Amino acid sequence: MEALMEEDMERLRARRRAGQHQMQIAAQQHAVQQQQLAMQQQMQASQGGMPHLYSGQVAPQALSHLAQQQGVASRHAVGATPTALYNRGPASGPNGHAPLPPNPQGAMYSTGSQGSQPFIYNGHGSSGGHSYPYSPSSAEMTDYAEDWKKILGAGSGSGVREVLPLKSLYYEWSTEYYSEPQMRQAEADEPGSVAYNKQSWREQRNERLLVDTEKQSHAASFCQWDRSVATMNTTNPVATLLFHSFETHVVTADLETMISVWDWAKKKRIACFDNGNPSGTCITSLHFINEDSQAMILAGSAEGMVRIYRNYDPSISSDDHPLELVSAFRVLSQVVKSKRGSGLVTDWEQPMGYLFAGGDSRIVQVWDAHKETAIGEYAAEGSSCVTSIQSDHESGRRFVAGFGDGTIRVYDRRAQTTSCVVRTYQKHRSWVQSVRWQRGGNAELLSASVDGEVCLWDIRATSGVVMDWRPHSNGLSNMAVHDHASVFATTSAINSTNWKAQTLTVQSLPPTNPPMTTRLSLPTGLHHAPTHRGSNSYFPSSTSLAFHPNEMVVGVGCADGTIKVVGCNLKEREKEGLAYELPLPPTFGDPVPSVKSTMS
Repeated sequence: MEALMEEDMERLRARRRAGQHQMQIAAQQHAVQQQQLAMQQQMQASQGGMPHLYSGQVAPQALSHLAQQQGVASRHAVGATPTALYNRGPASGPNGHAPLPPNPQGAMYSTGSQGSQPFIYNGHGSSGGHSYPYSPSSAEMTDYAEDWKKILGAGSGSGVREVLPLKSLYYEWSTEYYSEPQMRQAEADEPGSVAYNKQSWREQRNERLLVDTEKQSHAASFCQWDRSVATMNTTNPVATLLFHSFETHVVTADLETMISVWDWAKKKRIACFDNGNPSGTCITSLHFINEDSQAMILAGSAEGMVRIYRNYDPSISSDDHPLELVSAFRVLSQVVKSKRGSGLVTDWEQPMGYLFAGGDSRIVQVWDAHKETAIGEYAAEGSSCVTSIQSDHESGRRFVAGFGDGTIRVYDRRAQTTSCVVRTYQKHRSWVQSVRWQRGGNAELLSASVDGEVCLWDIRATSGVVMDWRPHSNGLSNMAVHDHASVFATTSAINSTNWKAQTLTVQSLPPTNPPMTTRLSLPTGLHHAPTHRGSNSYFPSSTSLAFHPNEMVVGVGCADGTIKVVGCNLKEREKEGLAYELPLPPTFGDPVPSVKSTMS
């Protein structure tokens, strides 16, 4: 806007200078005409002849004086074109005299050898010096008028009257600018807009959070995880639980169709909605999409459908932007029904936008969520359902799947053969509840089965198990692995012999020395032992467990609907004054080496 106004002002100043120059030309022309008229009157008084506009001696001198003042050569010599007016240098009319300008009536007056006798000059010369009458054509009149427009009006009008007052193009600019609607939302990538400022703030906040949690992750494997952070209550069992990476949000799903969003920092529920999956099915997987921006929720249900929601946060959504179902599509085309199935199990790969889907099917499919098209299909190579699946988020080329018969298979998507399975492990003897890659590891993964066995695998070795644990002798309900800290967590199974309390165990991974183990007893809130899993046959238990992707906290969804958030006790480590390796955050310039430090 300011650039356009400055351009208009520059045009106004240029036209003002042109107008002043034209007024000077007009004043000089008027003075010349007055001088010519006075000289004609003197000659009339001395000779008694007839008055005429120019004489053979006076007119050339007057026009030469005008041409010298303006630096413009006169024109309209014999055979000259109208554009000769702007050619510098001498020009001549009939009999060697200077050419004459047109009078207001369009005729050309000049003098010949007859001295004071006037004649009409046609602009094409005369024969033998004799004058003859001539009427100019309309084309010549137009040429003469255009020439004088350029002199008096700088090409913008027929004279000074067309130049003053000065004209502006601001009205034309405004007409064009306001012809489009102006009351529209600013683009997200336009600096200064509300959306741009919010996104910039999110990016800065996320960077600070990642730097802070990177420091804490090195201490977490040495600390006790017994700090109570939050407790929230709902009426239904929490079958699935998931933390947001940057917001203080945790999303949960019950054993049927309801999805709830909680703010664990404020300890309250902020949203609740129905997923709409058919009766007899439940929500078996949850993911956050685009967590570094305005996140969306992806919910997978047992009939093989995924649904994506946005505007779930009431602080962002409004009456104009309510909760919205963005997309829904079927990721498992063929679902094999069984008495004990896993429904739909998925894994979301944010960098590529890929969704890995398996479950009660003979195949594992990879989907491009942006295009909603399948880009890969891999045979499960087993009679049991897929119970857990995860992609290698660091390389994006491999994924691992656990099965209901205890088998674990590692797939390489780069393989060109009919089978992409590169490793098969069969140490577990029961349902594989969870299988997870160890982030930051070379090629290690952890698996847990419902009989209470947890195994650490190195896929580079054909022998398989590196280390195993049995944290719960009466069975295992859930297992989770932290994305940055070298710890994993498990919860005990709830059965007819152990139902009043559930044990939460947090165990450090090698090479932590000495190994750390935290055990917490969490009341289940049940009044009697569970007899049946009810109408839901897709979960071995009605509880859930998940680590926060960045923060040093873990959430447990209990059978009575209670959500407990437990954190790492870093301040205890600080009080003891124990040191540990802390890599400083990267700075501009040379990288800073790791130093010995304590928590501050």
